[in-house]
Amino acid sequence: MIRKAVMTDCQAIHQLIRSSFQIYKHDPVTASALHETRLSIALRLSQKEEAFVCMKENRIVGCVFFRHDEKTCSFFRLSVDPSYQGQGISKLLLKSVEKEALHRQCLELTCETREVNIPFYCKQGYQKVSFNNHSSLYVFKKALNMSKKTWQCA
Repeated sequence: MIRKAVMTDCQAIHQLIRSSFQIYKHDPVTASALHETRLSIALRLSQKEEAFVCMKENRIVGCVFFRHDEKTCSFFRLSVDPSYQGQGISKLLLKSVEKEALHRQCLELTCETREVNIPFYCKQGYQKVSFNNHSSLYVFKKALNMSKKTWQCA
């Protein structure tokens, strides 16, 4: 089940993000997600960011944060509990963000990701548009066709 995150989810989201991004602990490109705290997550949720969580067996096993402006929805911290990876949870979370972006009449979705995740985003219809030298991450976009209410690549 996918639902919007609430403040009482902060501890579980913090643990999930830490376990999901642990794989990048020794990566040359620092995973800023590993520096998240319960407080930083609470601040995100209390300001201009929102999150979806995926519930299984009465616990949070996936999450994604997102924010939007008038035309663009950006998402980040897409995280799935390592023991639940490979079950389509990331796809479900992305579809939830895409549906929300459509509802808010955004024209495109954006994210930044590591090279290892490029095949996943390409399969979801995202296109690599640039490399962010500051974050050392690839920038991906997906255009939203509002008239047909379907997602299409830019």
